[in-house]
Amino acid sequence: MKLKKIDLQNESEVKFVYDVRCHPDVDKWLFGSRPVNFESHKKHLESNERVFIIYDDIPIGYCSYKESGEEIEVGWKIHPDYQNKGYGVKSVPMLISKIRSKKNIVLYVVKNNNRALAVYQKAGFRLVNADEQSYKMEKI
Repeated sequence: MKLKKIDLQNESEVKFVYDVRCHPDVDKWLFGSRPVNFESHKKHLESNERVFIIYDDIPIGYCSYKESGEEIEVGWKIHPDYQNKGYGVKSVPMLISKIRSKKNIVLYVVKNNNRALAVYQKAGFRLVNADEQSYKMEKI
């Protein structure tokens, strides 16, 4: 398994990210609204760094990360065909080593997304805060 930076000039790469992001089994666990259209999606991609998760030369999902003050916020989206196979847990240390930062690495997860909570805890994140709809987790 490896990570590969997403080329925003490559339509097929951008389309894959759009398809994963808008998949109903992925979208239901994300914050914010689904992109209005493909063009708004492309514009949104410029706001964070994103890398593909590649397994056997096939993109199976992607990770994103962005600096926000003293923290780096990370997130994972795995295509439903590849969920529950350990790829999320395996990709965590790969993304963390790619970031190479001394800042706190955090993520937010919808409270009732128990599968994601288990993945993140297994990958070394711990709960640090909560609000009505989400948990904030930090890499230990």
